[in-house]
Amino acid sequence: MQITKRFVESEGRRAHVLTPIGRLIIGGPCLELREAIREILRHECKNVVITMAEVPYVDSSGMGELVSAYTTVCGKGGNLKIVALTPKLRDYLKGVKLDTVFDIFEDQDSALRSFPAVINRGRPASGAVSEDSTAPAENPG
Repeated sequence: MQITKRFVESEGRRAHVLTPIGRLIIGGPCLELREAIREILRHECKNVVITMAEVPYVDSSGMGELVSAYTTVCGKGGNLKIVALTPKLRDYLKGVKLDTVFDIFEDQDSALRSFPAVINRGRPASGAVSEDSTAPAENPG
């Protein structure tokens, strides 16, 4: 599995975007996702979006890793959103009631708009709007 990482800021909202590509299964893929989450939590901004459009299959270990990522991020004061679920994965999450646990969005823009806007080192904005921009994951304030 490959996971691309980037840091996005849009309209004063900031998040790390992870895009896994491949099957999220026991072993290496789960460990890669866990390490990507740990790396993000070293930064000030702890908002995470996981884009699932390129994940054709998730086994029970992969699902457990997503739940672990959610609890870890939230436990550190962050927020985790999942976007672009395949129909099969969406049906699975509904079947096991995890759709009530995760914040699920159709697309990345919707997920980003759900985060609170921030200015000046993470303090909430008072209606401030900035231009859309993308910064590398290594410089996420």
